[in-house]
Amino acid sequence: MRLLKKITYVCCALTLGLLALTSCEGAELYDVNAPDWISDKLQEIEDSKTQPDEEELEGMMEDVYTIGNTDYTSGWWTAFSKYYVIPDGEKWNAVINLHINPSDNTYYKNFALLITNDADRDTGNVREYGAIRFDATNDTINYNSLWGDHLFFKYSTSTLLFDPVDYIDANLQKLGGRVTITVDRTSASAFTVKMSNSEVTKTYEQPYKEVNLNADASNTNIRCYLVPEGSYIDFQQTNIVPIGGLTSAEDKNPLSMQLLGVPDQVNLGTSLEEAMANVSAIVTFEEGVTQTVSASELHFSVIPDIEQPGVKTLVAIYNKTFKGENCEQPIVANATFEVVNRIVSIQVTTPPSRTQFYYYISAAT
Repeated sequence: MRLLKKITYVCCALTLGLLALTSCEGAELYDVNAPDWISDKLQEIEDSKTQPDEEELEGMMEDVYTIGNTDYTSGWWTAFSKYYVIPDGEKWNAVINLHINPSDNTYYKNFALLITNDADRDTGNVREYGAIRFDATNDTINYNSLWGDHLFFKYSTSTLLFDPVDYIDANLQKLGGRVTITVDRTSASAFTVKMSNSEVTKTYEQPYKEVNLNADASNTNIRCYLVPEGSYIDFQQTNIVPIGGLTSAEDKNPLSMQLLGVPDQVNLGTSLEEAMANVSAIVTFEEGVTQTVSASELHFSVIPDIEQPGVKTLVAIYNKTFKGENCEQPIVANATFEVVNRIVSIQVTTPPSRTQFYYYISAAT
């Protein structure tokens, strides 16, 4: 105890001595003319506060587009990023800007990373590893931010755990801004996912290789895509070219489109809007970028009119750029369908020749 008091006394005396020395000799320790090593150290400390350590990403390419409504109205499973296919042994890095609604702190309204086998989500062949949302809680039931048959909560950690009351937590705002996403398949004995921004880091570290969910065992690819909810994403960069191609910051004009879902037959009396409600189109833009658009974004006409039976030509017009602006030169696609008389009733005009039937029951049948 006596030794501790002596050490404390010496430290205090040295500190007071330094203060007295600098005050007598022009306070150089705190002056702009202080030694360079002090200035450098102060700058290093300041930089560490404002610029957190970030992994240096290699091979990044521009991929600039928006996912979700910019008024924060996108519900769950209504807006999707492109597909990013990750071969076995490789790593996917992506950079996004996540926009959180400043007036809605509902904790789950951020985004989720979906991980599936190498199949479109709208087909019967898709199988999900699972989903990882950016937020995190300790509650695996009511506030689960990670789910799926092949992703497990116990391997997930986060530097920010939410404890929401009535699903509200002001910490939601900390998830916004520049977010880096990494899906790492380079290890033969692990599978790792990381999401991080300047304030929050969430990781999924599975201590074994992920299983292959593809029907074709020789295909070892997985797919990843992003789904926002109550927020929106400005995608920025990727090191893997997505399905549909990269999108530069410059807008793109449409070049061509392919119609999908055009019915073979339409009942007479059906309106054009009703008949083509399920039609969509794959639009190809400059630089080879593609996008699927719905019937509500297309303008339809029929040659000749739809009000008479017969074979018709459907003409579809699309007049938007990739970013949704009016384009200089609209594009046109066409398909054929038949207008047929609607079946009003069915009547039996000839009675059947056989009116008595027999059946046999046995243990074998």
